Amino acid sequence: MKYAFLFLALSFSFSTLSLANTINSFNDSQAIATIAQFMNDNAEDMPVSVAMTDKKLKLKDSSTCTTVTSAEVLSVVETAIKSVLRLYPDEELPIEEALTDLTDYVGPGPLKKCNVVQINNHKNITSVYFFDSQDKVHVKVDTITLTQ
Repeated sequence: MKYAFLFLALSFSFSTLSLANTINSFNDSQAIATIAQFMNDNAEDMPVSVAMTDKKLKLKDSSTCTTVTSAEVLSVVETAIKSVLRLYPDEELPIEEALTDLTDYVGPGPLKKCNVVQINNHKNITSVYFFDSQDKVHVKVDTITLTQ
């Protein structure tokens, strides 16, 4: 009987640990949050910068969005990270951990990919926005070009 209780207790603790590692937002991953903050911090110093977030974007028209795999999300994010690292190298950034956590966050897909352009007097923002059908996953990668 005591072995059954021990087995049950261990099973419960392992299932709790596996649930605790699920990434539901960028803030659930120290690595993703670090990378996103690094990108945002360096955006202020460049005439053309890249930033990323998991904030939901309200779309006026999603009919032009295409269906993509989760690999497309990872590719866009990795390219964005590398574009910042070319100008601001940092060997201590947890890039591999962030991409692993992003894989967990995005899941198996499929996702919708939308290209959104916002223009004002000071900057042009070209966004690649990914979201899932359950409205739980949101990844937005912005390329920001200052116009003045």
